[in-house]
Amino acid sequence: MRNRSASMSNTSRVLRTIWLNDGISRIEIAEKLMLDKSTITNITASLQEKNIVTETETGEAGPHGGRKPIKLKILENYSAVMGIEVQPECCNVVCVNLAGEILLSKQFHADITAYSFPDVFSEILSDMESQLSILNIPLAGIGLGMSGIINPDKGIIYKSIPLGVTEEYAVLDDLEKRTNIPIFIDNDGNCCCWGEILFNKSQDLRDFLFTMVEFREHNSAKAAYGGLAVGMGIVIDGKVHHGKTFTAGEFRSVFAGVESCGQFSFGKENEFRVKKDPELFNRFSIELSRNIALIANTFALSECFLGGDLHGYEDVFTEVLKTELDKNWAYPGDSVCEIRFSSLEEKAVAYGAASMIIDRLFKVPGPEVKDPELSII
Repeated sequence: MRNRSASMSNTSRVLRTIWLNDGISRIEIAEKLMLDKSTITNITASLQEKNIVTETETGEAGPHGGRKPIKLKILENYSAVMGIEVQPECCNVVCVNLAGEILLSKQFHADITAYSFPDVFSEILSDMESQLSILNIPLAGIGLGMSGIINPDKGIIYKSIPLGVTEEYAVLDDLEKRTNIPIFIDNDGNCCCWGEILFNKSQDLRDFLFTMVEFREHNSAKAAYGGLAVGMGIVIDGKVHHGKTFTAGEFRSVFAGVESCGQFSFGKENEFRVKKDPELFNRFSIELSRNIALIANTFALSECFLGGDLHGYEDVFTEVLKTELDKNWAYPGDSVCEIRFSSLEEKAVAYGAASMIIDRLFKVPGPEVKDPELSII
C-alpha cells in the first residue's frame, strides 16, 4: 500500500509539473522533482497511454550535444470542467479545457434562490453536457461561485443574503443527487482568486488581493440589499485564504461607524448614487483604496486585482489606489504592490469556479491524504 501511495504521489507530482510548465522535458521534470530519469520515463509513458499527456516539439540539445529533449504538455481536451456563477437573476456558465481555454459560454436567466438553484442546475447541466458531447470532451467536474459565507470543505452555505439563505443550507447534498460528476463550491470573491491563479499560472502568483465591486440599479433583484457591494478574495503563499469561520474577504470599511448600516462611511442611502455622482464616486474610490492599501501593504502583497463593475474606471481608480498605496507605505519610495485589473472581466467568477476544479484535478495528495478528492489520473 505504501509503494502504491508513493507511486500515485509521484505520478501526481509529475502531472502537476507538466501542467504548470507547458513544454517541459523529461530531464527537466527529473531535475525539478529530484526523481531519477527512469521513474520519470515510466510515469510519462503511462500518462501518454492514457492520453492525458502528449509530446510536442523537440527542444535544443545541450552544450555537449546528445539527443534533443522532447517537450511534453497536457492534452488540453482530455476533459473539461464547468464553472457556474450563481446570481439572483441569472447564472453565468463557462466550460473550460485543461489548458484554461474557454470552450463554451452561456447565460441562463431565471429568478434564483439557493433553494431553487438545484432545478436550474439540472437545466444547465443537461444543456452544457450535450454541447460538450458534440465536441467529444467529457466533463470532469463542476465548480460553483456564490456570494455569501460558504464552507467549501462541506459544501454548505451558512449565509447568503442575495440568494435567500439565512440559516445553514447544505446545497451540495441536493445537487449531488442529480449527477455523479464531482461538484465543489466557494465564495464568488475566492473564485476570482482561483481564476487569476490559473489564468496567470506561468507567473506563479503567491500573495495577492482580489477586490470585486458591484454597482446595482434600483430595478435589480439585489436592489433591496443596497446599491453597492464590495467583496474580497485573499491569496497567501499561493493558497486561497478562507479563515476559520469562512468569512475571510467579507468587507466593511474601517471608516464606517457603528451608526452606518452600509459597507462605507457615506451610508447605505447614498449607495445608488455612487456610480452617477462624480464627487461621491471620488469619495468611494478614496475610501476603498485606503482600505485596500492597509491590507496590501501590511501583508506585503505583490498584486491587487480589481474586478466587477470597476471595469470602465481603470484609469481613474488606478490613480487613486496608487496614491493611497504610496501614502500608506511605511518605507521610503513607493509601495511595491502592483495594481492589475481582472483578466476575465465579466466571466471572472464563472471562470474562477472552473479554475478551482482544474487546480483540484492536478492536486498533489498530502501525507495525510491517500488520494486527492478529485483526480484526473
